[in-house]
Amino acid sequence: MLGFDGALDAPGAAQFGQGSGPISLIYVSCDGTEDNLVDCAHGGVGDYSFCGHGRDAGAICYSGEPFLVRLANGATDSEGRVKVLYKGSWGTICDDNWDLRDARVVCKMLGFNGALAAPDSATFGTGSGKILFDDVGCNGTEDTLAECYHRGFGVNNCEHDSDAGVICFTGAPFLVQLVNGSNDLEGRVEVTCVKCWDPLKVRLNGGANDLEGRVEVMYNGSWGTVCDNGWDLDDARVVCRMLGFDGALAATVSAQFGQGNGNVLLGDVQCYGTEKNIADCYHRGIRVHNCTHASDSGAICFSGGTI
Repeated sequence: MLGFDGALDAPGAAQFGQGSGPISLIYVSCDGTEDNLVDCAHGGVGDYSFCGHGRDAGAICYSGEPFLVRLANGATDSEGRVKVLYKGSWGTICDDNWDLRDARVVCKMLGFNGALAAPDSATFGTGSGKILFDDVGCNGTEDTLAECYHRGFGVNNCEHDSDAGVICFTGAPFLVQLVNGSNDLEGRVEVTCVKCWDPLKVRLNGGANDLEGRVEVMYNGSWGTVCDNGWDLDDARVVCRMLGFDGALAATVSAQFGQGNGNVLLGDVQCYGTEKNIADCYHRGIRVHNCTHASDSGAICFSGGTI
């Protein structure tokens, strides 16, 4: 209505001082797309003096791009902790309600085509400075985070161990095909992720022989481990076959073969048991987990015959 591009914040409690005269509107509820306040839901035009000018509402508007974003501490330039530059200082975003739609907006701001994951819990390390956003709620179509819902600049209940991150992509990350239909117009949808991550290498460590041990995964030149949340025999089967064994006898948990070091790379792994590589199994994303090495997974494999 005032000719600005949008709003950064909606301060309450007479942040800009108390007004005078009648209080004309109450219970205002806009979608944000309206051209005029009269188009928003409200309690009706009247005199709401009982509300008191101590609760006068305000707005902080912007024109142009109000802030910049960048990614920090990722293994590549397409992933990392989200940092926001506002009024000359870099801050972070709290992961409350952080999801793929929010990550999409950040990735598009950085020139990528979209987002593959929205890691939380300081997956890419804890940041510093102020936590600028909390409870971010984007639709995923916005051009900037400034257009997304949030609680207000600097309003949060978080510490930096809740810093949000993103994993972005360029180009088309998925190929799809229809399978088992009666014609080429129908079928089961099968998806191949061609730009998510390369097939992973695995090894077993800490066992009494080469058939058993802690599962370790190679990613970006470094070995890491697998969290045991949801870890079962189907997951162990995939690992054992990757190593050239015939199958798995057991899927061990709670660091039975000792605690590893480096990053915990995978969490909540869910294989069918038929996959050729653990990268083809469902998981929360590389380095997205809530584990320590006390929860490192293991496998006991076998060769020859059936059990």
